Amino acid sequence: MNRRLLHGPMTVPASWEDGLSTRLGELLNVHGGNCVAKTLLYLSVAERLDLPFHAILAPEHVFVRYDDGTTRRNVEVTERGRETDDEEYVNAEGRFRILPAQLERGRYLVPMGKKALLSRLLSNLANVHYTPGLGIEGTKNTRAFEMVERALRFDPRNESALLVRAQIRFELDPSAREEMLADVAAARAIDPDGWFLLAASASIHLNLQEDERALGFIRAALKRAPSEKRMLTLEAARILMTEDTVTALSVLDRLKGIAGSNRRYHELRAEGLTLLGRTDEAARARSRAEALEER
Repeated sequence: MNRRLLHGPMTVPASWEDGLSTRLGELLNVHGGNCVAKTLLYLSVAERLDLPFHAILAPEHVFVRYDDGTTRRNVEVTERGRETDDEEYVNAEGRFRILPAQLERGRYLVPMGKKALLSRLLSNLANVHYTPGLGIEGTKNTRAFEMVERALRFDPRNESALLVRAQIRFELDPSAREEMLADVAAARAIDPDGWFLLAASASIHLNLQEDERALGFIRAALKRAPSEKRMLTLEAARILMTEDTVTALSVLDRLKGIAGSNRRYHELRAEGLTLLGRTDEAARARSRAEALEER
């Protein structure tokens, strides 16, 4: 099965950002895809062959496990069927590591049902369609909201779907504050230690202009996975740029040591400096970003 189903690309090509990596038809055509789509395909074949494989949830990831009551083996569908053990996920780096509290709650490394797996597929598609900045005029956001609603009907405890719905709500109706916060609270009740939850919560509170609450989530996420500092703080600076450009540039300046080789860092600086009318400095930052893009 591994040779027939999992011999495609081990990574998702950038050209698949429109959601092709979650579609089974495309997966069969090119033998690539993300972890959810590959798991769904693998289990479909296993069910027809009456083999005891199950979908297993890990932080921001899904894999399959063979378990006939005597023999148990984990199969990494995104790594051509490489066999793994549970300790590899428990001791993973940064945001993907499973904390003891998460294991005690029984959230991870246990079998998922079919509906829960379909829910993950739909929430992945919703996240791909979700486009910040389009607001209610963006048909992609309307479609994304429909998808995430379906995802939650399949599995109301899909914390990723709850967070995606909260973010889409802001685009469709920024006044729906209570509904957004209710989605965040429901997700936190399911997996309060999840890195994705902390990062998404920070973004949502920044959208609501609750900077202090957002800062609390950012600090918690940095404590959970310090290596993610660049992405989190750059995202915070991006959102703050049009609200408080001076503060955002100050944040970026403090990041120079760890983000100076990051193209997006220089693009953001150029954007902020332009807003402040510092055109010469903006031009230099833009040139630096272009130079990094050519590498």
